[in-house]
Amino acid sequence: MITNCEVISAFIDNEPFDSEELANALATPEGRDFLIDAIVLRRLTRSADHQAVVSTSKSTIGRRLSLVAAVILAAVASFQLGQRHGLNATNRAPEPTRVISGGLAWQPSPRGGIR
Repeated sequence: MITNCEVISAFIDNEPFDSEELANALATPEGRDFLIDAIVLRRLTRSADHQAVVSTSKSTIGRRLSLVAAVILAAVASFQLGQRHGLNATNRAPEPTRVISGGLAWQPSPRGGIR
């Protein structure tokens, strides 16, 4: 047989319990007092720092994974864009826009240099 305290503890811990036994346990003043004491004790033992660390670490992991995914996506997109640009570009010099003709100053010298 389960005692009143065990049924109330199971209820608080989200464990399976018999609803009729819980109703009988809470019908007594001792059962109600135990429920209140257990809830107060639970709140006192939970520290605010512990809850903040747990929630922060989960969000930090999510942010880091999002950042890594964004960096990988940017690298792949940049590589693909570079490949497309490289295929469209020709590998020859551009057409000249201005032609400079050589005058008298650009005559070869007898020693093979420029005078």
